[in-house]
Amino acid sequence: MESEITTYKDFELAEAYLNQFALIRTGFGRDTHRLVEKRKLLLGGIHIPFEKGPLGHSDGDALLHAIIDGILGATGAGDIGDWFSDKDPKFKNIASTKMLQAILADVQQKGFCVTHVDTVTILEKTKIESV
Repeated sequence: MESEITTYKDFELAEAYLNQFALIRTGFGRDTHRLVEKRKLLLGGIHIPFEKGPLGHSDGDALLHAIIDGILGATGAGDIGDWFSDKDPKFKNIASTKMLQAILADVQQKGFCVTHVDTVTILEKTKIESV
């Protein structure tokens, strides 16, 4: 379908139509943690009963870390390490849910809105480990 812009009203309508797509941003986040003894396994803020959990400075919730990095990437706000450095003792064992809340508050304050999150989580107990 072809359209013409013949009036200023047509121009405003076309601009509004194009701007709605210009505001859509996409980020990509990924995270990996080695599983170790004596740590809780958290995914998406939910405790998963398992004999091991992720090694990390925070609670190691790889799902939330990936989501946080995706949001930060979409908004051009750095990455999770910039915000919650593993060299800063105040973030030792911090809940990833708190990290996500801080990121979402900042995103909203800057005028962004998270509308969609798509994730893939792969968990596998290796056969080598079971031997």
